[in-house]
Amino acid sequence: FEVALVLWLKRQGYNSRTTQYSKDGGIDLEGIDPDGSPVIIQAKRYKDKVGVAVVREMMGVRQTRSDNPRAIIYSLRGYTREATRLALEHGIELRDIRADLLKL
Repeated sequence: FEVALVLWLKRQGYNSRTTQYSKDGGIDLEGIDPDGSPVIIQAKRYKDKVGVAVVREMMGVRQTRSDNPRAIIYSLRGYTREATRLALEHGIELRDIRADLLKL
């Protein structure tokens, strides 16, 4: 899933790569967005909606980074209301890969 996401994001103008599989702080991809800003991405291939714990994890990881990266979570199944609310309050972008692909 992560490798496919890197390839798709490349077509969108991102320069990203997968992170190591352990001790990555929950981050699956990192790189530069189309505007030249640093970006960190979590890719969640859950069978259910992504919950608030994933958003909290992303908030914590972003706080440890000195480059204050743009933070995006990609999901296959969407997000709970609580996750959506918290992400909005803290500037975490929630994306649905299926919805993004259908826009092409």
